[in-house]
Amino acid sequence: MPLVFTLIGLFFALTVMFWGLSLFLQGYLYSEPADKLPLRAIVAGLFVALFMTGWTYANTRASHKDKYGTLFEFAPGEVRPISEFEGVRRYNIKELDGKWREEMVKFTRPPGGNTFYETNAPEKQFELSKSTYVYIALIVPDGDAKVRLETPVSEKFVYEDPERFYREPDGKRYLEGTDPQRMVIPSAGAYATALALNAGLFLVWLAAFWLVVRFSIGHSLGLTAVFGGIVLFVVMPLLFNSNAVGKS
Repeated sequence: MPLVFTLIGLFFALTVMFWGLSLFLQGYLYSEPADKLPLRAIVAGLFVALFMTGWTYANTRASHKDKYGTLFEFAPGEVRPISEFEGVRRYNIKELDGKWREEMVKFTRPPGGNTFYETNAPEKQFELSKSTYVYIALIVPDGDAKVRLETPVSEKFVYEDPERFYREPDGKRYLEGTDPQRMVIPSAGAYATALALNAGLFLVWLAAFWLVVRFSIGHSLGLTAVFGGIVLFVVMPLLFNSNAVGKS
């Protein structure tokens, strides 16, 4: 259970950090540290460790990667399963007008299956690319409308995106991974939750410094900016990666 070890490790490290930092800085800034400092450090360490572990759990167990990730990295949305789509197949052949030859091919996925097959040729399985063609776009039903998801392809028929994400030109909807099983769509609720978790991290650190270990509000704001920023952009991504589903 990696999350249990994450909680224990964070609790120990944060408790030592709060205790040592408060002992040193408060003795320098306020002549003497706050009373019952060891107990205060334990409470602050547990408080922040619980939040960080809870956020890690929420993000790593979400419907898709970084649904509740850190700022500039989160991908808030909801996942919608795909049962059929049309692929825009581009052949490695040019027409007389100089344009690449293209063909629209429809694929469906049998109920309960994980593989797509050509609707008009059920024996032919969907393959992302072959020596003679690549799929430059997938057209996926979304309610009563259709969404065109594209991926850049070079003149040498090489996918330019290392992860081969198919996404809308505006980037709002995109395919999760390279296998067209699920499409991620915008979600106001997921977006608000991701922002709340990012903001909550700083509020938790502020409460720990100000209300628990008893720094002044001014010093607490400064310490929160420093430690909150380090945790947000360095520590949390490491926790997300090390606690990802499938990792031991």
